Amino acid sequence: VPHLLNVYSYVFSLYSVPTFITMLAILVLGLVALVHERISPVSLAFFAITLAVSIWLFAQSVLYSTSDEATGLLWARIAYLGIPSIAAATYHFTVVVLHIYKRFRPAVILAWLAAGAFSALAIGTDALFNSLYSYPWGPYAHFRWLGLPFIVFFVGLLLASMVHYWLEYRNAPPGKQKSRIVALMGAFGVGYLGAVDLIPAYGVPLYPFGYLAILGFVLLAARAIYIHRLVDITPAFAANEIIGTMNDGLLVLDREGVVRLVNSAAGELLRCTEEELVGQPLSRTVDDPIFSDPSRFENLIAMGKISNYEMSYEPGAERGKPHVRPRCISLSASVKQGRDGQPEAIVCIVRDITERKEEAEQVRRQSEYLAALHDTSLGLMNRLELSSLLEVIIQRAASLVGATNGYIYVTEATVEQVRPESPDGHPRRDLVMQAGIGHFAESVGQRLGPGEGLAGRVLEEGRTLTVADYSTWPGRAPGFAGVTFHAVVGTPLTSGFEVIGVLGLAFLEEGHTVSAEQIEVLRRFAQLASIALDNARLYSASLQELTERKRAEGEVKRLNRELEQRVAQRTEQLEAAVKELEAFSYSVSHDLRAPLRAVIGFSNAVLEDYSGQVEAGGLRYLRLIRDNAQNMGQLIDDLLAFSRMGRQQMATSIIDMEQLARSAYEEIRVANPEREIEFTVGPMCPVRGDRAMLKQVFANLLQNAAKFTRGREKATIEVGCETQEQQVGTMPGGTMNVYYVKDNGAGFDMRYVHKLFGVFQRLHSTSQFEGTGVGLALVQRIVSRHGGQVWAEGRENEGATFYFALPTNGREGEFAAKNDKAEEVDGRARVGNTAG
Repeated sequence: VPHLLNVYSYVFSLYSVPTFITMLAILVLGLVALVHERISPVSLAFFAITLAVSIWLFAQSVLYSTSDEATGLLWARIAYLGIPSIAAATYHFTVVVLHIYKRFRPAVILAWLAAGAFSALAIGTDALFNSLYSYPWGPYAHFRWLGLPFIVFFVGLLLASMVHYWLEYRNAPPGKQKSRIVALMGAFGVGYLGAVDLIPAYGVPLYPFGYLAILGFVLLAARAIYIHRLVDITPAFAANEIIGTMNDGLLVLDREGVVRLVNSAAGELLRCTEEELVGQPLSRTVDDPIFSDPSRFENLIAMGKISNYEMSYEPGAERGKPHVRPRCISLSASVKQGRDGQPEAIVCIVRDITERKEEAEQVRRQSEYLAALHDTSLGLMNRLELSSLLEVIIQRAASLVGATNGYIYVTEATVEQVRPESPDGHPRRDLVMQAGIGHFAESVGQRLGPGEGLAGRVLEEGRTLTVADYSTWPGRAPGFAGVTFHAVVGTPLTSGFEVIGVLGLAFLEEGHTVSAEQIEVLRRFAQLASIALDNARLYSASLQELTERKRAEGEVKRLNRELEQRVAQRTEQLEAAVKELEAFSYSVSHDLRAPLRAVIGFSNAVLEDYSGQVEAGGLRYLRLIRDNAQNMGQLIDDLLAFSRMGRQQMATSIIDMEQLARSAYEEIRVANPEREIEFTVGPMCPVRGDRAMLKQVFANLLQNAAKFTRGREKATIEVGCETQEQQVGTMPGGTMNVYYVKDNGAGFDMRYVHKLFGVFQRLHSTSQFEGTGVGLALVQRIVSRHGGQVWAEGRENEGATFYFALPTNGREGEFAAKNDKAEEVDGRARVGNTAG
């Protein structure tokens, strides 16, 4: 020790500088890895390597600067505090980083014991060395008989580590683990070159440049740690990250209910900072008996856990913060036991379920509304006496929107007064209150003219009206001066196109507003009530008519015949309207094609002949005009084909469907030469039908498939046929040929399959896939005329298959006739709905 502290025992040597700098670099790397990898087992093993190397290099640096042999021998022995540990620490790190420590734990222990033994022999005995060589770079240890066993130990452990790396590399799947093993093998492979420093110990004057290999190891290991990281993912490591990224709030309370740990989600939910929560009883923030009542809190601890306990919480109410609407919170808690088996902490998970409760409440209200509407429908339809029916209508309507005041006015014609703006003398339609509840119960019989009061305005305008504050509304009726109504809503009761009454509800609460949802409920209920009211009026009229003509059966038959005649006339009118609508549609579509052709032709002419004279912006607008005109032309062509389909006569013959499919696809291929599509056609059964129409079916389905496979790296379209001896969908039983067109394109969501074959129904954005929304509707109509049916199956981004089934037993004419008749009836219904 005196030699070590004697400054005269040292002289400065330039050979000490490189080793000393390398020692500092590798020590810093070990500390950085230890902190960066969160003091995990693998980072501790790596730090042991850097510490052992640092001891060796530090002692070696001082050894080069010693001036006498005694001091040099002391520092040479100090170096061997670290040198044997380098091999043991390297092996330890290898089995830890490769996750094979449990299997090789005995070998690790044995390696450390051997390293300790060699260090003890080197320091306490002369078995390893007892003298120094004198080289140009400085003194160096002179190995004796223990040197060879030490080298075998040292090199053997390094080779064993490399064997482990190699075996794990061979077994590891491609990916991050394999890349990490390669990086570490490279780093340690370079570092192993430092073993050349053992050669001078046998008298060979080879400069110990091992520190350069160690420096290379430092750089490569630092890169491997930075890129691949060495830390093991354990529950302790991931705990903070899990807590920090939880969507639910986490609170940890002690035995007294004081908050000891809180995550950011809990702070956001409770509108508090961590400083406001930690160290304070939770009862100060959440005013709920489970925390504020000691007995309830003790029960929670005794039970050990609770699940989904719901409580109300008003954020910031007790701390003077800005008011936030109350929230509904779900609490789940469990008690954690300490080592002594006593309750130590309560872990609470809190979740904001306000939106979920509101959604559930909305569903409940909707269910109640539907139930009430169902009961009301049955009640209204079963009541045919006008007076009792009106009372039920107003009571049901009030209960649906939570009102206590309401009325029903019914129209009544009067000839006593004639409006000045009606010089023709037609009778004026007044309103008479027939039923009322609340403050309107005493006003039954009151009369209003058109435009008088809210009910008169509804009669005059024929639509639902609302008044926010009736007490200050200038148009209020004079008969209710003694009552202060605020929000009032009125909706018409109709029979066909005629308003036959007004249903109104009023609210006394100041500031009350009638929501859009309540208005919609009232409007729908009024439609139902109108039917029931019309039904009751018709029933009363019929009852009176039957009473007056009880013994006049002949007159009743005459009335029945008149009714049948009216129905027939109405049917003829509907049929004529359908034909007129189809003719009009055809005429308009046909007349629109000529100006569109002109727009397209002139646009193309300008683009071809004058493109050099038009600015880029103008060219873009011209192309937009041309492209939109072409799209409009395609839509008109589709509409023309669709309108002609109802009138076009079928020219049936036996058709080779396989040839027809190939012919349709060939037209698509010629029109799109740049597309590469794998097109296959299987054997297909012939069928009797109209060749042109069925070719249109294949053309539309194949165009559809080609369009929605655009962008696929390998687009495929498959066409085939199968025969089914069973009922297909809702079609009559029999032998059916089922044809299909299958693609691997964009597909569709089966939830919207019912929209596929409707006119102008599209399931994809027009910006991604162009189209008119008529093609599939035309397919459905053609197949229907052949007595068949269409359907489709698909999955999003996995393709679609369109099927159409045609009869093979010669009954297509019968089916077509039925389908044509069904189309006529459907057309009448559409005209009727439009008219209504």
